[in-house]
Amino acid sequence: MKTALALYLIPLAVFASAENPTREELLQTVKHINVLAQQLQSDLKKEREAHNEVAMGLDAATRENNVLQSQINTLTEKANRAIADHEKVMKKYHFLKWIASFIAAGVADLLVMQFGALIPPPFNLYAMIAAGGGAAAAVWIFL
Repeated sequence: MKTALALYLIPLAVFASAENPTREELLQTVKHINVLAQQLQSDLKKEREAHNEVAMGLDAATRENNVLQSQINTLTEKANRAIADHEKVMKKYHFLKWIASFIAAGVADLLVMQFGALIPPPFNLYAMIAAGGGAAAAVWIFL
């Protein structure tokens, strides 16, 4: 505000005290301004062309990005389905492994019971536990 007031109070004569330019100087100044305007217009035209090229490149990159993103989404869905199927199959596989291990433990215990008369009384119980557990562990490991 103070600056505006100070400028208002400065007499216009101070600005007019400079020597007035001649007509030729004014024409040269106008010609120079026209040349600068033409240069500016040509530079602006070049910048617009460069901007358009960049915009076209950006559009092409965006389209390519969209295509790649859709491919990634498709492959991710396929991978997720494959993982889900694998988990389902592994669950069934482990269930069948448990069944096979229990069957092997039962068969081993039946064999020990069949030949239990050959093993002294306190050890025939241990033999049944060891045979059942060993058979179950062996089947679990080798399946």
